[in-house]
Amino acid sequence: KIGVENFIKDAGVSLIHSHMSSVDAFFFNHNNVKLDIPYLVTLHGSYDFVTSPTQSLKNIVRGVDSWGYTTDKNLDILREFDISENAFKKFPNAMPIDNEPFPMSRKELGIEEDAVVFSFVARGIRSKGWEIAILAFIQLRNKNSNVPMHLLLCGDGEETTRCKNLYGKDPDITFLGYQSRINGLYRISDCAIVPTRFKGESYPLILIQAMQEGLPVIATDIGEIRNMLIGFDEEAAGILVENTDDTTQFIDSFEKAMHEMLSASTRNHYRKSALKLGELHDMQNVANQYIDHYKKMIGIVK
Repeated sequence: KIGVENFIKDAGVSLIHSHMSSVDAFFFNHNNVKLDIPYLVTLHGSYDFVTSPTQSLKNIVRGVDSWGYTTDKNLDILREFDISENAFKKFPNAMPIDNEPFPMSRKELGIEEDAVVFSFVARGIRSKGWEIAILAFIQLRNKNSNVPMHLLLCGDGEETTRCKNLYGKDPDITFLGYQSRINGLYRISDCAIVPTRFKGESYPLILIQAMQEGLPVIATDIGEIRNMLIGFDEEAAGILVENTDDTTQFIDSFEKAMHEMLSASTRNHYRKSALKLGELHDMQNVANQYIDHYKKMIGIVK
């Protein structure tokens, strides 16, 4: 009621930190706000879909003082503008460890104790790879009928519903719907699969959660995933799959990687690196990096 600028002033705000393009549009397009405090944006891929420097984006760029990013491709569209390199800062991502158990055990899910369990967690959109995961699993099972295995699919959305209608009666595939205890899910799993071709993919939190639990990962080489899964000593937490538009090739590549993960010794090899890399995504470490950046932006540290 008193206006955005007056509200910010009266509330004593020292800095604004946005994580969503819609918030930036609210300030600099819908309300044409002129700020006298620093404005920081952390990019999570929402600008990756912009193909040309629109007037809307021009307005936002004029209002933003600093751009945090998680993967280099987040900056592609911003390179179209005359922005100082000092305005860009790369940040890692982090997740607190959730020690709560998954609400169902393997036994309650009807999964054999010696089965190799692949888990897939994603929003219910096609580019996240729902059907890719299912078809790769079915191919793998058809070629290894002597090996007990199961696929757990976690998430909700239109693509989830479509795939459940097609594959929901398969006894080795379980649709779990939305679940909040992802760490717990990974503890009853043997391998996490992330067959994403989502254009805005940047720094998937589910990979952090998998590595926190020492879970081997099979994931697309897109966004920051390569840097997440391969440590400084080149020891990987899993297998990277080439990002390709050729869906048949993509499915075959995931099936091949999943076949490697049928080996307990292979999984144990990746497990050690996963645990080591999971420790790098400590929440306090990331928080301290942001706090230091806040201080510099508001002038506490020169």
